[in-house]
Amino acid sequence: PQDLFRLVLEGLDRNRYVGYNVLLKNLRLASNAWKYEADKFFFCHYAVKDGRLVDLASVILADPKCGRYVEALTVDYAKAEAVLPGDVDNLREAFMLMPNLKVLRERYSSAANELASPYEPRMLRGVPFRL
Repeated sequence: PQDLFRLVLEGLDRNRYVGYNVLLKNLRLASNAWKYEADKFFFCHYAVKDGRLVDLASVILADPKCGRYVEALTVDYAKAEAVLPGDVDNLREAFMLMPNLKVLRERYSSAANELASPYEPRMLRGVPFRL
């Protein structure tokens, strides 16, 4: 009954239900049908901290459908380990797969390496969304 579960997820407040993300992660593992439904909610308002933006980009590049679900994204452009040559290009490709992104917020961590600035010309050039 995916329709029933969708109604339950729509009724839950992700900020008030402590186990919300754990529930979604477990549903993603249950089956492909549940993964599809859970991904819509899991990626809708996503926050990336501690320099994990490259990991999110890898997930979206591996499964481009996930990028369509992202509507709000909070990012940390710093990275704990060294920035690799292809990191910025992977980020740009991942942004290209987020046509429904409406809100892009930045947060700053104490990680040592600056991955990129969102204002860097090649980072957001040609993206399919308007902020």
